[in-house]
Amino acid sequence: MSVIIAALILRQTITAVAVIGVIVVSLAGALLV
Repeated sequence: MSVIIAALILRQTITAVAVIGVIVVSLAGALLV
């Protein structure tokens, strides 16, 4: 059971990091342009 919870937390963390990464790249691109 804890393995499933850990997998869900890991997936949410990866998703959050990916979203933040996209936002940072977009902001950096806007500043450069």
